[in-house]
Amino acid sequence: MSRWLCGHPEFVRGRAVHEVGAGVGLPGLVSASVGAASVLVSDGDPCAREVTQRACQHNAKILGDDRLRQVRVLTLDWFSALGQDFRPPAISDVLLAVDVNYYVKANTALLAMVKACLRPGGWLLLASRMGRAGLPGFLELLTVDPHFEVEMEESFVSDVDGAQDKVWIFRRHDEG
Repeated sequence: MSRWLCGHPEFVRGRAVHEVGAGVGLPGLVSASVGAASVLVSDGDPCAREVTQRACQHNAKILGDDRLRQVRVLTLDWFSALGQDFRPPAISDVLLAVDVNYYVKANTALLAMVKACLRPGGWLLLASRMGRAGLPGFLELLTVDPHFEVEMEESFVSDVDGAQDKVWIFRRHDEG
């Protein structure tokens, strides 16, 4: 996804971006570097959030890119989006979900979180290694949901290990 964003900065430039299940948050940092208006990076793992925060500060210093200092890092548990009292941390123009489909049981919660955090007309950029256990079910939930429509799919072969990776772009087209 990070490499893909470098080649397609128009998807994030000038927009509010939120990377969910971010791990170390590289696509979020890339989004900030290519001109996102704001970037929020969230993960449920405190170690991942700490690494992301340090990466933002370190790269801002060595690259001289103050946009990286503006990246917000916070906790977000997808399952909380299933509750009636859930309040999204922000409503974003673009949600990045990169290699997040490890578990089938998380699919419903992830979809609820996407709906809560993505504005109507916004894009969900989903990238995954093919073969992840939850990926087929999550794609099925998105394709049958009347609020989402796939706009693009692009396949890649990993430079690292030759595995098949794919990026999907879904557009949210409902009224809220």
